[in-house]
Amino acid sequence: MRIGFEAFCGCTSLKYIKIPNSVTYIESRSFADCSNLEDIMVEDENRVYYSEGNCIIRASDKALIAGCNNSMIPEGVTSIERDSFRGFTRLSTVNI
Repeated sequence: MRIGFEAFCGCTSLKYIKIPNSVTYIESRSFADCSNLEDIMVEDENRVYYSEGNCIIRASDKALIAGCNNSMIPEGVTSIERDSFRGFTRLSTVNI
């Protein structure tokens, strides 16, 4: 299963995401402008993505592809994809 480009973009009522193990591709800006998003979780059995620090991380290259208002960028992340934090107006601090 794939989550398409801007699939949930602008869903301001979205507060929680749970990515099942069947998701094998998440296109860019899938969760952009979801300004009230607070929690992100990827099921442990997913072999392509994992979640840590309220972020979605691609396992193959440790790239952070999506974050939220409560994200903490975990150690080991090698890059932050474009628009990973787009529209998170309550994001106040980023520690790298």
